[in-house]
Amino acid sequence: MAFVKSYWSLILVLILSLGTILPLFHPGFFPIHDNTQIERVYEMNKSLSDGFFPVRWVEDLGYGYGYPIFNFYSPLPYYLGSMFIFLGLNALVATKAIFALGIILSGVFMYIFIKQIFGELPGLISAIIYLYFPYHAINIYVRGDLDEIFAYAFLPLVFLGIFKTFLIFKEKPQTNSGLKWLIILAVSVALVIISHNLTSFMLLIILMPLVLVLFGVSNFNLKLISYYFIALFVGFLLSSFYSIPALLEMNYTNVTSQIGGGASFSDHFVCLDQFWNSAWGYGGSTKSCLDGMSFKIGKLNIAIAFLSLLILFTIRLKNKMKLEKKDYIYLLSIVFFFISLIMSTSYSSFVWNLVPNMSFIQYPWRFLNFAGLFISIAAGFMVLKTETLIGKKIHLLIVSLIVILTIGYNLKLFNPQSYYLSPSDYYTNQNHIKWETSKISDEYMPRDFFKPKNQTEIVQKRFEFDQEVKINSILDNTQNIALDFEALKPTRLYINIAHFPGWKITSDEKEEAMITNKGYILNVSPGHRLVNIRFEGTKVQKTANMLTIIGILIVVIGIINIRQKRISRGS
Repeated sequence: MAFVKSYWSLILVLILSLGTILPLFHPGFFPIHDNTQIERVYEMNKSLSDGFFPVRWVEDLGYGYGYPIFNFYSPLPYYLGSMFIFLGLNALVATKAIFALGIILSGVFMYIFIKQIFGELPGLISAIIYLYFPYHAINIYVRGDLDEIFAYAFLPLVFLGIFKTFLIFKEKPQTNSGLKWLIILAVSVALVIISHNLTSFMLLIILMPLVLVLFGVSNFNLKLISYYFIALFVGFLLSSFYSIPALLEMNYTNVTSQIGGGASFSDHFVCLDQFWNSAWGYGGSTKSCLDGMSFKIGKLNIAIAFLSLLILFTIRLKNKMKLEKKDYIYLLSIVFFFISLIMSTSYSSFVWNLVPNMSFIQYPWRFLNFAGLFISIAAGFMVLKTETLIGKKIHLLIVSLIVILTIGYNLKLFNPQSYYLSPSDYYTNQNHIKWETSKISDEYMPRDFFKPKNQTEIVQKRFEFDQEVKINSILDNTQNIALDFEALKPTRLYINIAHFPGWKITSDEKEEAMITNKGYILNVSPGHRLVNIRFEGTKVQKTANMLTIIGILIVVIGIINIRQKRISRGS
């Protein structure tokens, strides 16, 4: 009973979040734009089971030639999904479980964030607004973007670290405290990066002006700005195992094919009236204002934005007081709420054309993730301030009404268009992965690589000989093939693995393998032969792994330092 009394609001957030995940309990799966999630979770688990860590390569995608998807595609949700498979779930159920986890974490982390800044009841309201934000439903049941769902979940922790550090330095400009929030900021930034690289890029665009404003509001406190830069740097170190190779090795693949064409940002700006209302649908984004998917913010959320401003100015005028520390957090949030909306429209096209690499974001409406974040902060602030204006009883009534209206109006959005009743084996079938799934996403193949035109051209074996040989032993897993065989005559060994730096092919003849548009070819002389084909990683990948280890050590040292300070204070 004491536990329930202490954590009633968090328990309520968890209960109310069930409405967003109920469809995941339905048998089968549902159609989504990114219709490769189950297969990617399965392939991640297969690579981990083969002892590959950190996972960069998967064996079956890429038409059976494999490709380095997790060298470029943010891997965290798939690591977590793989853990559910290790616990005994099949790939289908594990994928649904990871969807549910990402959704629930968004509410929990928003609650923790706002409770720390504004209090318990504001935390409850902000969590519900954040959970039931319409674009959140789009990401889950229309787009099915696991990476973006997890990045959305971790964003509140980033701003918890940002704003708590600001509040500490605003109160005590020369303080040496705040290490706890610095660590939270660093870890959460890393989690966003390895959840969804494009969200982390957009986060950087948001944080640069935000941090500069906080620097000014703190009377240009250099210690504050140094804390921020240290935290962001450590966050980058923690994510280096993924982020550095993703940046530096991109040119080895065809990933740039995703830029422009049907995914040109200039074709996907949101029209202003779509924020107020646009028809709900399960189609795609188009060049016009008649999209197949909705970009509405929700009328209640728009009302909250303007009501919260009115409440703040009413209190300031009534009491003739200066802005408080928390008022700055609110004002920044409401300003960046509108900036997030503007960044989704053509009114920001000059920014999109000016800032390098913005084309990688592809869809300006991705900034709606940040609109959901900032309007949730504004809702928490409004709840905090209204109690002083209207009294406790009416305040609780209004808070209850906001919860009821938010869930009542948006619950229907958290449903898929239909269901597929195919079993897990359908998605993990080798032929399905090598053909159907590979056709959907093959941008991580080498630029000049052979792409089968039909299912009969799919490679069935990872290696083949053009002459008869006697196989003595074979070791064949994701990152390593070891062959011991007798060649009766000169032969060619065809290695059906997409060429990518990091693969090393060695033979007892010291023969160099030739790279082709279908993998590698090794000339073999008659006799007893040993050939080893192994993914050893590149220098960039190995260096990046070491930087991540350094980042982990820094965080561990920081945690030990915090614990020692607590012990010394206790004694």
